[in-house]
Amino acid sequence: LDEVLTRALDEIVNSGRMDVAAIFLLQERLGDLQLRAVRGLSEETARLVARLGLLDGDCGGVIRTGKMVVVPDLNRYGRSRSPVFRQERLRSLVHVPLNARGNVLGSMCVGNRAEEGFSREDLEFLSAVGDQIALAVENARLYAEVQRKERVRGELLQKVIAAQEEERKRVARELHDETSQALTALLYEVEEALEQGCDGRTQEVLEHMRQLALQSLDGIHKLIYDLRPSLLDHLGLPAAIHWLAETRLEANGIRVQLEEDPDLGRLPQEVEIALFRVVQEALSNILRHSGARNVAISLRKRDGYLDLSVEDDGVGFDLEEIVHGPDTSRGLGLLGMAERVQLLGGQFDIVSAPGEGTRIHAQIPLGAAGAEGREHA
Repeated sequence: LDEVLTRALDEIVNSGRMDVAAIFLLQERLGDLQLRAVRGLSEETARLVARLGLLDGDCGGVIRTGKMVVVPDLNRYGRSRSPVFRQERLRSLVHVPLNARGNVLGSMCVGNRAEEGFSREDLEFLSAVGDQIALAVENARLYAEVQRKERVRGELLQKVIAAQEEERKRVARELHDETSQALTALLYEVEEALEQGCDGRTQEVLEHMRQLALQSLDGIHKLIYDLRPSLLDHLGLPAAIHWLAETRLEANGIRVQLEEDPDLGRLPQEVEIALFRVVQEALSNILRHSGARNVAISLRKRDGYLDLSVEDDGVGFDLEEIVHGPDTSRGLGLLGMAERVQLLGGQFDIVSAPGEGTRIHAQIPLGAAGAEGREHA
């Protein structure tokens, strides 16, 4: 914004018809005017203007009324006693309100040393420049507000994701320590009863109970690994991706080609979790929706980025239809993958079309994400 303001004042002063120009902007929270740009003043006078805040009382009047104020003769109106005007030998002055959508954002003050002052053409020119400046100021403030809200949203989303992961970890731990242990104890009791021998009907019931206990244990173990696989914490992202590919895809007859850098090493915990969730969601979608027979997964360091891609030869889909269609759970899953990557300063994209398979690609900058040269938390 300061560069835009300075260019606008250069245009005014370089026009040859005006000698001094300054822009004051209204501080949104404090209600004070702040000098943001100045041209044509000596360094000493510019410091004085910045300290005094206003060129004269008319500047405040412009802010209150939103109307241009022209002072054709500073000597006649008693303004020449001001140290600013005395040092700079200014003869005339005009205050141009910076109006945008009915709001006064500040004032542009322009001064002349020549006796003839400002012509009608000069005032029209300054009014047009003032409108352009006001629009630039408003756009800059709107952009800053959008950026602030996006930053707050990102911080909140990070906290939500961190809380989700912590809750997943807690639930997985309780399932392992309590439910899984209880089922294991029940299974031992049933097997011991079966070994001791009993009548046919009782044996049939006990065997059914054993099968149910085994199925429940298997389901709980899968749920625990879905919530938070110990492989991810203990061995890192490549091992966890291998496990996902084996248990989700290869166990269902889908061939998987997995490429990874052998020297990838451990990554920061937030990076490993984010990319694990991306792969987890991608493989889940492949299994449920794609009808793919072949899947390629790549995890590499490339040109300063950690690069992940998951590609399948399935039926593909229309991305707009999925994101905005009735299957909200699938659309939210795709958006969730994108947000996890973007929170780490990365880029995420999906390329797919009906009948042409799907490619999911995520890139996380190694430096920006802290994904290089740091120990695993």
